[in-house]
Amino acid sequence: MTQDTKAKKLIAYSSTFVSTNLETSARPSPRVRSPTENHESVQDFQRGSSSPYMRSNTIGERFMVKEESSSAGTRP
Repeated sequence: MTQDTKAKKLIAYSSTFVSTNLETSARPSPRVRSPTENHESVQDFQRGSSSPYMRSNTIGERFMVKEESSSAGTRP
């Protein structure tokens, strides 16, 4: 009996958490729009924006190496 009640409470809590998450992601709060208010959010913003650039750079380098090696093989 108690395990069933715990499971129901857990499911209800998780579904509430998911719906709250969707709402916050759909409507960004003013705090997210202006990261200059808090110094920590500025650091997080810079860290988040820099990592995708580095990742795309690595992918671009890999593609460049692949193109060079494939074209070198087709040359006479």
